[in-house]
Amino acid sequence: MSTDQPQQTTPEPSHGLRETARELAGDSKAAIEAAEAAITRATEATRSTLIKQPSTGAAIAGAVGVTAAVAFGAVEAVLGGAVAYAAYRLLRRRKEHRERAAH
Repeated sequence: MSTDQPQQTTPEPSHGLRETARELAGDSKAAIEAAEAAITRATEATRSTLIKQPSTGAAIAGAVGVTAAVAFGAVEAVLGGAVAYAAYRLLRRRKEHRERAAH
């Protein structure tokens, strides 16, 4: 078999994909920079508000604390009730079993 013939290669069609990808990358970078700037402004505004009005910060922290206590307190209460009920049922069965064995 002879390999004297030159191989023909055809370029891959780009269909403008490279240009589109570059445009999207540029747009994405601009969007990320805009989001970072907005977050920075919001952070600075929040920080200055909390420094100027510490009662606002205390109210927010208190609300978060109460919300967490209510959420976790409710879960603990439900879990405690479930454990108490399971213990009651277990002890009740043992009592019934003993009473049957005694008769």
